[in-house]
Amino acid sequence: MKRLLTLSTFLLLSAMTFASTLIDGIYYEFSGTEATVVSAINKYSGTVNIPESVTPGGTTYSVTSIGYRAFYECPGLRSVTIGNNVKSIGQEAFWCCSGLTSVTIGNSVTNIGSYAFTGCSGLTSVTIPNSVTSIGFEAFYNCSGLTSITIGNSVTSIEGYAFYGCSGLSSVTIPNSVTYINGSAFRYCSGLTSVTIGNSVKYIDAYAFDGCSGLTSVTIGNSVTSIGNNAFYGCSGLTSITIPNSVTSIGQSAFSNCTRLKSLIIGSNVTSIGSSAFSTYSTSISSSLNKIYSLIENPFTIYSSSFKSEIYTKATLYVPIGTKDKYRKTSYWSSFSTIVEIVGVVTLNSEGYATFSNASDVEVDGAEVYTATNNGNYIQCTKVEQTVPAYNGVILKGEPNAIVTLFPSSGLSDYTNNELKATTTVDGLAEKETALVLSGKKFVNYTGTAFVADKAYMPYDGNSANAIEIVFDGATSIDGIASEKDLLDGAVIKTIEDGKLVIKTANGKYSSVGAKMK
Repeated sequence: MKRLLTLSTFLLLSAMTFASTLIDGIYYEFSGTEATVVSAINKYSGTVNIPESVTPGGTTYSVTSIGYRAFYECPGLRSVTIGNNVKSIGQEAFWCCSGLTSVTIGNSVTNIGSYAFTGCSGLTSVTIPNSVTSIGFEAFYNCSGLTSITIGNSVTSIEGYAFYGCSGLSSVTIPNSVTYINGSAFRYCSGLTSVTIGNSVKYIDAYAFDGCSGLTSVTIGNSVTSIGNNAFYGCSGLTSITIPNSVTSIGQSAFSNCTRLKSLIIGSNVTSIGSSAFSTYSTSISSSLNKIYSLIENPFTIYSSSFKSEIYTKATLYVPIGTKDKYRKTSYWSSFSTIVEIVGVVTLNSEGYATFSNASDVEVDGAEVYTATNNGNYIQCTKVEQTVPAYNGVILKGEPNAIVTLFPSSGLSDYTNNELKATTTVDGLAEKETALVLSGKKFVNYTGTAFVADKAYMPYDGNSANAIEIVFDGATSIDGIASEKDLLDGAVIKTIEDGKLVIKTANGKYSSVGAKMK
């Protein structure tokens, strides 16, 4: 009798464990009008397409979730398409599906659960749709084959270890919707070379990018207030860092062991710099840091270890005008052998250009200075002296991403034949709506709502091309036509039509009056 009861209990438990319905190779459980994908008695394999709805026994259920461990350790699973009614991907849903190479996430998913794709080393590309608001803890942990990740513009939080160990990732853009990057989110993404952090991110938590040794470029958004302990520890590929003015706190060892770091800009509102923040722990490795730009008006006491000891003697500390004495009296800023006062700094874009204006006369170091006029089909730039009069707009030209230093000057006269306008003098939306602003190495129609201070713009008369090439001192890529000539087979020629550059593809002859652009 006891044996029969034990057998009955086992059968009952088995029935409860596998109380799911198999439809087209996928197991479901039902609640109300909704269905959840659940684990299979035998492991899933091959290609799985999760539908928007299923209709067992004549009743239709909307497939709204992928349950806990639904595809747990299914090494034979190759491809998954998630239907557009699924709202959540449960914890450990695809844990260690090492053979999974492709996943398409439906556009209704709002939450990717913790460990959802942990150890899916075969995944190479993932697009997180705009419906997703949260990427869970260790969601893509150790997805070492992942080379591309697109994060939708509704994600507000990237949880801890979310992309830990994704060593194949090369670049990441964190959208403006994200407000918090949690601890170790991108730790040990050693292949990562470029990171752009959106302008809504407020906190970069501890170890967020620790060990990203391949990182050469990081853009920190202008809403970040706190950079946590060890946030960029060991990012040995970084050569330049700009801490925006929004940041108030830089944590312990935040940029420690960034051994190739040569220049550093510290924003004006920083009030705390942790121990070893910009130091290196190895005594055998010399620091490359030789230029530090502190925009802090009222210096505070820092740790002696905030910078490696050798930096205090070999690096130049640039500080705002009128603050040198303050720095000389404040520990351990006072340990710097060379302190120089400056008006400010400008960072050139990735093409090596920037527009600039200032409320006082300045001398520019680190870039060539040009005035500009609009010739309709291109912006003609003329090189001038390295001094810029107050409230005059100029173009700066130098090395990509270079830091340009502005020193005080005086008694300068306004430029002649210069159409660039200083943004420091602009008010009124009408002007902003009819402006051309620098983007990369061209001037384009301005679409924003407010100009950035200390930049410059070109008035737009409505007749120029919408994207205008910059031309320096008459050296252009526009070739004159002295006589009629045939368009050679395979040649790529651009001509101006209706104010825009267009590619001419048909063979034929050019007029002797005109120009062609290669």
